[in-house]
Amino acid sequence: MKLALTLRQLASGNNYAPMKFGWRVPHNTQSIMVREVCQAIIDEYMDEVMVCPNTPEGWRSIADKFYQR
Repeated sequence: MKLALTLRQLASGNNYAPMKFGWRVPHNTQSIMVREVCQAIIDEYMDEVMVCPNTPEGWRSIADKFYQR
């Protein structure tokens, strides 16, 4: 339920208050749940997705890709 509520909130961008009736969860609890799920996603995928280069060549490669876009 936490994941479904988080995905719904992130996809719709709605405030928590209107969603409390559909999910039967108070808006303050929803905000806590969304933060927990987002933090869990960050903790799990941070090392995989956000790799920081250690060398100048690595930074140049990223800059070149950015420039090409």
